[in-house]
Amino acid sequence: MIWLGTIIFLIFGVLNINDPDWFIWVPIYFTIATMPILSENILSLNIQKKVATVIFILGGLIFFEAIDISLYNQTDTKMINLWEYQREGFGLVLGSFWLFIQKRKSLN
Repeated sequence: MIWLGTIIFLIFGVLNINDPDWFIWVPIYFTIATMPILSENILSLNIQKKVATVIFILGGLIFFEAIDISLYNQTDTKMINLWEYQREGFGLVLGSFWLFIQKRKSLN
């Protein structure tokens, strides 16, 4: 199950490579993808849950347009009844849920 989420969030990151603000979204989605597959000896679950909380808050603020993430004069497109900032915010909220529910085993 962990690998399915990893693949999904890697795809989210790859889909953002052609955006003008790729340098924000690609590292965030790649981080969300890789954190659950790291050993607990490398990254504790407590830190992962704290990162998930920060990403959730950031995603919610972006989704409700409390934070303006438009760094460029790009036209905002509506797709699947969501604007660009709403899709990115929703992706972060999904990523935070994914990080919060994942459990890992330590390498003993």
